[in-house]
Amino acid sequence: MTAKEQKMFTFYEECLNKGYLNMQDGTQSLKAKVIASDLGLRYGNIEKLFSEAKTVYEREMQLREAEDRKQVMEKERLAVNGEHILTLVFDSSPKAKVFRRPDGSLYAIFENSHDKVEGVSISSAQGGVLTYKYHPSKTVYTGASSGGISMGGFHQTDAYYTEGVTKTGKGDVVAVIGENKMNVNEVLIPESVQQAFKRDSAFKLLAPRGSIDCYDPSGAALASNTLKAIMASGKSFAEKTAMASQAVDMKKLPMSKCVEIVTLLGRILNHNYPDTDDVLYEKAETLSKGTTSKELKEAADIFNNISDYRDAKEKAVNLQRRYEDVLQAEKEQKILDKEAAKKKNVKIAIIIAAVLAVAVLGVFVGQRVIKNVRYSSAQTMLEEGRYDEAIAAFTALGDYENSSEMLPECNYQKAVFMLETDEYEEALTLFTELGNYKDSPQKITEVRQKQYELADRLESENDLQGALGIFQALGSFQDSEERVKSVEAKLKELEKEKELEHAVSLLDSGRPDEALQVLAGLKGFKNADEYLADYYYLPVKLVNRANSDFTDQIYTFEYDTDGYMIGAKHEYATNSGVKTYEAVFDDEHQLISGFYNSKTIDYNYDTNEILVKMSDTSKFGHIHDKETGNIVGYVSDKGKVYYSSLKHDKSHNRVTEDGGTKSSITNTYDELGRLTDVTTIFNNYHAVTNISYKVVYSPNRAIDMDLVWRNFRILCEDEIWF
Repeated sequence: MTAKEQKMFTFYEECLNKGYLNMQDGTQSLKAKVIASDLGLRYGNIEKLFSEAKTVYEREMQLREAEDRKQVMEKERLAVNGEHILTLVFDSSPKAKVFRRPDGSLYAIFENSHDKVEGVSISSAQGGVLTYKYHPSKTVYTGASSGGISMGGFHQTDAYYTEGVTKTGKGDVVAVIGENKMNVNEVLIPESVQQAFKRDSAFKLLAPRGSIDCYDPSGAALASNTLKAIMASGKSFAEKTAMASQAVDMKKLPMSKCVEIVTLLGRILNHNYPDTDDVLYEKAETLSKGTTSKELKEAADIFNNISDYRDAKEKAVNLQRRYEDVLQAEKEQKILDKEAAKKKNVKIAIIIAAVLAVAVLGVFVGQRVIKNVRYSSAQTMLEEGRYDEAIAAFTALGDYENSSEMLPECNYQKAVFMLETDEYEEALTLFTELGNYKDSPQKITEVRQKQYELADRLESENDLQGALGIFQALGSFQDSEERVKSVEAKLKELEKEKELEHAVSLLDSGRPDEALQVLAGLKGFKNADEYLADYYYLPVKLVNRANSDFTDQIYTFEYDTDGYMIGAKHEYATNSGVKTYEAVFDDEHQLISGFYNSKTIDYNYDTNEILVKMSDTSKFGHIHDKETGNIVGYVSDKGKVYYSSLKHDKSHNRVTEDGGTKSSITNTYDELGRLTDVTTIFNNYHAVTNISYKVVYSPNRAIDMDLVWRNFRILCEDEIWF
């Protein structure tokens, strides 16, 4: 901000803090004028000054907020840890590990330190040796004249040296870390980076052992011995310095080698990594589908470079053979093209001669010559494999010469070309349209055989959809119809395998309800039954809703980990509150006390294993079938047994005629065979009962589902009939 803008910022800030925001208010505007005067701000209109100051203030606050956000973002960025990509070793400084963050920024941490030093760059520096030139002492005469009198004398100058630098073609690898600039002695490369560059030719050359020496080891040893000899000599300081400089230069690398090292390290720092084996493999796969020798050669070279990856070695061998065949074919085609060009030139010469003849002989032979030219052109098109153009040309010629006869020949040659290039469907269509022309019927068989072989190969490669489509198109050719059934069966098998995998994943993710619905459709398939055998559906709640004055009757059931019913409760609302009845089970999981018609009932079992339901307030109990739990009769309080005409169908639906009263029950089952809804009609009583379930996992023992359902039926007999 300028000095004036700073004053305006302060003016508005003070007005804002003190609440002077309405310059049309006499009191507030007067106080604002005082602030402006104190700051030395001139104004003609306080409202205008206030408005301009507000603009300056808001602009400056936006800039400050943006700067604050920038600093927060920079702080967050710097807090992110990076990937270790290099370790730099120096002569006299601690090692430095170099890291790269996901955003590409670099930092280093020196050995024995935890502080991050931001900014890392590596470059090469031209080396050189110091040279000194000795200038000996001289006797120099100096003189001066004044007023015709000359004066002067001789004096001796001091001897001295001048220093220079001579380039030797050697250099250093230099790292700049923060504000520190140091010569790199060695670079250590982590395993992860080594793996990424293992196929890179430059990396193999420069870092075969996972490290790069940035000096000449043999020169370094010689330099060390030389320095010792120099220091022990009686040479002058300048001579020792020059010789020491030459000794140090001995261990430097050639400048070209330094550039190569810096280039490789730059790729690592900038994350310019080579393609992974996966990418190279896919690239080679794509190139291998090409038709030119150049594409095949490139694909083979890539596969050879990654020969230890998957089946790359085998593919490289196969591609090399194919490459050689295609290269030979290209060379042969080049010769044929040259010969065809020569023939074409001859034909053109003939055509030109013919045209000139037309000019000489006159119009009466002109049309025939033109048609002859067009006919020759059409033949050339056919010879060059330009089948569609040839067909169009011969069609345009009508009945000239044998043009009409050439049309099927064009289609035949086109069909043969399609067959040879694996365009089977188009080839089959053309041969079929050609009828009995030449050996078209035999070619049709050949095409179908090729299609059959292709479908067979696709099936072996597990491309079942592709194989199925071809076998279906082949109709009754060989055993194609049987192959269709076989492939469809495999597809169904695969689909079931996918469903089974999905069901198992649902079980693993704690969703057994969904899993069992899938497994129910896979009964008998592989190990689906093993999963089904461990899971059971147990009724956990029953809600009865009637159209009479009765309230909803709610039954809930509890089970232990083995699936035995250990608790049952009956609840319904009355004017005095909610009534609740609970059941009791013995150690053998038999029901010994329960509820019926909103009363507590004790249950006894006779020696014939007939369940007798007794009640102190009812003269009759019910006799239940031991296997199904269905009511089959009644017993009086004196033990007299009465058998009614109650009847049940195989699904436990009960229809009875007793004393002229008709009742009916309709059961509804879901796709898993579970009873879910029961509709009861008895005189004017109409009720719908809903049953809900839960899944229980019990792999150690089989749950006695007959016992579960018998207890369920007995307890709910007054709400749901079976």
